[in-house]
Parts: sequence; structure tokens; C-alpha cells
Amino acid sequence: MKISNLQSNLLGIIVLFYSCNSAINIKNVSLINIISSDVKVQVYNINVEKDTVITSKLGIKIYIPKFCFITETGDSALSNVEFNIREVITVKDILTNDIITITDDNRFIETGGMLEVRAFFENKKLKLNNKPIKIQIPNIYQNRNRMYTFYGIEDSNSVKWHFGDSSLVNDLNIDTAKYASDTIQRGFDSILDSYLIQSNQLGWINCDRFIEFDQKEDLTVEINGVSGQIEIGCYIVFKNYKSVLSSNEMNGKNIIFNNIPSNETISIIVIGKKSNDYLYGITDANTSDKNKKIIINISSKENIETELKKLNNIWM
Repeated sequence: MKISNLQSNLLGIIVLFYSCNSAINIKNVSLINIISSDVKVQVYNINVEKDTVITSKLGIKIYIPKFCFITETGDSALSNVEFNIREVITVKDILTNDIITITDDNRFIETGGMLEVRAFFENKKLKLNNKPIKIQIPNIYQNRNRMYTFYGIEDSNSVKWHFGDSSLVNDLNIDTAKYASDTIQRGFDSILDSYLIQSNQLGWINCDRFIEFDQKEDLTVEINGVSGQIEIGCYIVFKNYKSVLSSNEMNGKNIIFNNIPSNETISIIVIGKKSNDYLYGITDANTSDKNKKIIINISSKENIETELKKLNNIWM
């Protein structure tokens, strides 16, 4: 059948229209900019003249020695101090706080639980004066050996980890009688099944262990199901380890994860926005798949939060 010039021009316009609208322009952003974290700050007022133990809502115990705080300029905090805690234990909390389990020298680690602690005196930020605090974190998943203290390094809304105290968890002890004079408890008693770490500074603190792998792979995640300008965060959640990775490397509609452990079962999660629409996609994969397609669909913020809560079962 002969096609007229008019039909040919119309066909060209349709092809051009389709190609323009099917193109995808991805901007990789921190998940903090898409879904806000619902991890609340817990505020405690403590008397610095007493050794104090705080039990948080999720059962984290913090042993705080007396007179351990000073201001940034070196002045002692000699009165009541405001002590703040944010607990990050579950997969949902880790994702919505854009925390990844990689050290600042790119070593793979597995978390036993993490938290952010801050102290203030008359609205001035405090630090520790060479008196470490000890932290007992509930072991809500399964026991791991050789856990250490790591300190968080915040960079562009994300948190990586720096190896901190070299004391093994099992090498630390607590004189519980010393702290009996002042106890603040809001959660359950976790002392029988927990990790014990020591911290020489405030801020982000993590109880982790190093995980070494002989073989590593590159994995390319191809984004499908949407077109146009979108903002997304793409994450890998490992099923056999309490570990989460993200990637900032992109090539067109592909997100690339470099040098990750081979032959590990994972869930790939993509959360994003297109104008006022929320986007969500999840698929199971193996890190040795080399290439994996994921379809993301328009969703609601409420539905995404519900789906993220389901991810908490991955490590159970």
C-alpha cells in the first residue's frame, strides 16, 4: 500500500511524540528528600552529678558516667543536661534515614543496630570529655560475633561509617550497681540478649562487624514503567546480612552497583517522585544476575510507608 506524504508526516510526528514521552530522565536523590523518616527524637533530662542509665523505647540501654560532658569550647556541663536519642533498628528506619552499611574506606559491614545520640546544655552542643559511654543494643535478629563500634560520617544527607572503638563486644563489662542511683526507663529490659559497645563520642553510633567476600560483582538495575523526569533512590537490601547499599552511579535509565558481594540474595527497592506523584518498585534478585529490570509504578506516600514496614521481616 502506498503511503501519502501526509500520512508519512503524521507517522513521523507520532514516532517523535512517542520517543520523547517514553524517554526517562533519572535524577538520583537521597530518600530523605522523598519520604521523611518517622524515627522520633526521644528527649531525656539527666543529672550530670550522677551515673545514669537510660532505657530507650526500643530497649537500648545507655550507661552515662557522671560529669562526662563538656561544651565544644571545653567548659564543663555542671547542671541538668538534655540527652537526645534516635533509634534506627529496622530496614524501614535505615532506608528512610538514607543510611548504608559501608565504611568510609568502602568496606562491607553488617549492623547490629544503630542510633544517634546528642547532648545539650543551655542550647549548647556537648561532647564527651574522655569518659566513654556504654551502649547495650537489643539483639532483635540473630546473634553475630566480633561486633565493634563505628561512628557515622554524614555526607549529602547520607551516612557512612568509620571504624571506632576496637573493643570487642564480649570484652566489655558494666558495673550495674554503679548506675543504680539514677535510672530512666521507657522501654523493655534488653540486658539478657544484647550487644554491648563503647563509644568515645556522640553523634551517629553503630554496632557492626566487618564482612569479607572473596568474589564481587557489578549489578545493573534497569528502571522501567515510567517516563519523563523522575527523582529516585535505589537501594539493595541483603537477605542473609543486615546490610543495605545504595548507588549514585547512573547510565541513562540504569542504576549501577559496583563491586558488591557475589551470589547473594537481595531485594532491590526503588522509591521516587515524578512531579507530585510518588513512585515505588521492588523485586527480588541475586547479586550475580549482572542485569536486573525493575518496574516502578505510581503509588501513594501512605502505601509506600506500608510496604517499607513489610521489609522489616526480611531479617527476621
